[in-house]
Amino acid sequence: MNKKVLILAVYLVFSYSSAAYALDLGKIEPRSYLNQPFRAKIKLLSTNGVNILGLRVRVASPEVFRRVKIERSEYMDSVIFTPTFENGKPVILISSNKLMNHPFLNFLIEVNWLDRQLLKEYMVLLNPPILDQSTMAMTNNRAIKENIVLHRPIKKLAFSDKVISNRSQTEKYRVIKGDTLYKIAKKLHRKGVHTEQMAMAIFRMNPTAFRKRNMNKLKIGSLLHRPSKREARKLSYKQAKLAFYQ
Repeated sequence: MNKKVLILAVYLVFSYSSAAYALDLGKIEPRSYLNQPFRAKIKLLSTNGVNILGLRVRVASPEVFRRVKIERSEYMDSVIFTPTFENGKPVILISSNKLMNHPFLNFLIEVNWLDRQLLKEYMVLLNPPILDQSTMAMTNNRAIKENIVLHRPIKKLAFSDKVISNRSQTEKYRVIKGDTLYKIAKKLHRKGVHTEQMAMAIFRMNPTAFRKRNMNKLKIGSLLHRPSKREARKLSYKQAKLAFYQ
């Protein structure tokens, strides 16, 4: 099962023309982080001679959102879609001047050209900003030092398969060989929180613990911070399942 990092695309919802498949939309690639103005890119596929610069792209109407039972975020009113070319390839650039302060964004994009229309649903999960290398090094060194001083013996505690009763220790976890995000989420569970919710919260809170921001690529030795119950429940169980199993 290949879980793509920070990026989710739920494929074609419906279209209004038998010829609508002359154009298709690829996956969305976020270019911003949480609490930043939203930036992203969507690759255009199977264009078949379609005039890219003539495309009309927008967020679907509230009526369409209601029809497919998706909540329409007010944030989407600030988003602009620009069909263009990047490195010679057709893309749709997405931008907003407003800060995106919620980690999860679910929306329907509508593309019109000639007498044809295409709709597609996208879900995006945004990470917090990644610290610069010098800050990361200082933070990691301090965390490791605190672990050594406060939580000896480090191997016995951090590598245990059980949640340690010592409260301060349960707020951190050191990744070992054989660990997966799901396994760790089960170890660090909180009452009233589903494993998938905890997994996605761990992923959001510890972006530097994953290579290329990929949930499948945990770095052995990384020190993970355990999300609070409130943090873990920022995504509903349904949203967390969609994000985790995509």
